[in-house]
Amino acid sequence: MRIISTAPLTNSNEANGMYQEVGKGDPMPKRNTTNKKRSQKVHLTDADKILISLENIAMEGGQDARTANSLKLWYIEHKSWSSKQWDYARAIIRKSKDKPKAGKPKKYYLYALVAGPAVKLGFSSNINSRIKQVQTGQPHKLECVWRYYTGTNQAEAKKLESKLHRWCLKWKVRGEWYAIECMPTVEKFTLNDKTAKQFHQDRADETIINQLPECF
Repeated sequence: MRIISTAPLTNSNEANGMYQEVGKGDPMPKRNTTNKKRSQKVHLTDADKILISLENIAMEGGQDARTANSLKLWYIEHKSWSSKQWDYARAIIRKSKDKPKAGKPKKYYLYALVAGPAVKLGFSSNINSRIKQVQTGQPHKLECVWRYYTGTNQAEAKKLESKLHRWCLKWKVRGEWYAIECMPTVEKFTLNDKTAKQFHQDRADETIINQLPECF
């Protein structure tokens, strides 16, 4: 036997003149309300965080990679560490964070900075920064009119700078400053055959830049 409920629906979305049909033993109908699902954040335990760090150390390789992998596998199998193992794991992670990351090698250039009737000849891995340093106290605005790529070896760049200075010796004014008349010689500057051969062998993937329209 079915009982017809004459109670109108109280939900505004369902109150359309219809009535609910409720059977004996049937659960009372629930209102059709929209439940907004909230994004659930994943909370990692200390062990989870350490395991992730150990996994990264093991994948990167290095002298601690094997130990990191062993600690990780031990925890996965036994679900725990001894106090010494906890300390060792944290020490390995701290060591990996303190390890300096290898950066890209610096690229060195010879340069010619013109200031009025004089030219400064030198070398640097950052010509813009060098211009700012030299500009202090200079009445003329400095302009980079020439640069020459020497590679990633600072000692090699220093040797080539000395060679350039010898080429322009007769126009020397003082220090690294030379008369502007030296520029035709500067623009012809090149490596000698022996140095050029070694240069190309050591830096096969680099291109020697003799003269560029712009200096950066």
